[in-house]
Amino acid sequence: MTSNAKFLRVAFLFPSLARGGYWQPVLARLCQRFPNSLVITGIWEGFLPAYRDSFQVAVVGRTKFIRLPIKNKGGHYPIGIVLPPLRSLTSTLLKFKPHLVFVSGFSLWTLIAIFLKSIYRWKIIVVYDGSSPSVDRLDYKPVLRWRRLLSRFCDAFISNTQAGRYYLTQHLGVPEQRVKVHPYEVPDVGLWRRTNCEKRAGDSSTVVFLTVGSLIPRKGPIQLMEAFKLLRERSERAIKLLIAGDGPLKGALEQKIEACELKGMIELLGQIEYQDLGRVICSSDVFVFPSLEDVWGVAPLEAMAMGKPVICSEYAGAHELIQNGVNGFVVNPLDVESLAGLMMRFVQETRLIQEMGKRSKIIIEQFTPEKAVEFLAEVVLEAYERSA
Repeated sequence: MTSNAKFLRVAFLFPSLARGGYWQPVLARLCQRFPNSLVITGIWEGFLPAYRDSFQVAVVGRTKFIRLPIKNKGGHYPIGIVLPPLRSLTSTLLKFKPHLVFVSGFSLWTLIAIFLKSIYRWKIIVVYDGSSPSVDRLDYKPVLRWRRLLSRFCDAFISNTQAGRYYLTQHLGVPEQRVKVHPYEVPDVGLWRRTNCEKRAGDSSTVVFLTVGSLIPRKGPIQLMEAFKLLRERSERAIKLLIAGDGPLKGALEQKIEACELKGMIELLGQIEYQDLGRVICSSDVFVFPSLEDVWGVAPLEAMAMGKPVICSEYAGAHELIQNGVNGFVVNPLDVESLAGLMMRFVQETRLIQEMGKRSKIIIEQFTPEKAVEFLAEVVLEAYERSA
């Protein structure tokens, strides 16, 4: 780390940080490296208690999302335009006068940063979390042309996943040397250091599965419930499914639990405060992430950090950290039969719970907030010094 860090002004442009508690451990540590940093966002839900006032935040006004009447081919994220609060965003950037600006993807927030770059000569680092059908938009040539054009004016690109790298280099034509990959949306297990994960070690009477996520179709709760129903029909051992999260599917899930006579076996926990998530993870044996589309997905990493094996959807970017048969399994969640079969593995071979959980902890040790900060700091200095 050079002395440049002491004076570099770094801005982070996030249209929304709603439910973005997992960003705070990394931002707090990165802003220690670069004290003159500012997080600029349209939606801010406040600091986690452990990171209160650990970095500067400017809320420039709620971002508007206009959904477009375009059919989403093979994807689950809505298609639309993110309208930034133009005046307040621009004035905040001009007042702050950053040397480098992190931008999220290729939204109109990015366009504003690029337009002002032509005047103020700052560097732009694109944050492309990962690859998925409705985010990559490979079927929409105008979108690809737009992104290729914007990419020409950006200095560096980062992604959590190798799939993200492939999209940037192969579809947008970004030079390989400008794309860096390392998971940066990672959990801080220190937030839950007082949670006792040993309390389930002696409880082998019931195998408890857990999923965490919004109760929306994209997160796959219906498929998981169908798989659990099959598991219930085939398992002689007591089993349970915990579903943490809230959303529009809550009513439908409650009705399905009643209709399938799964009351008492499936428990809807509701929305969990982030600082309490460690306790919930520790009350389970196996984490299941049945998402039908996720560019990344922090929840599987949080479970790994707490020593849990993970059954992860192949449609989630985080599946790149799951080693099949080592710390869990990767599955197509639409294949309910296969999902139920993998869950049955843990019911029939309970030793796998502890064995794979230990390996999860070992694997996630490579992807801590501290290592994410080392990665991001190198990207910042390399981008800045390239033309210094």
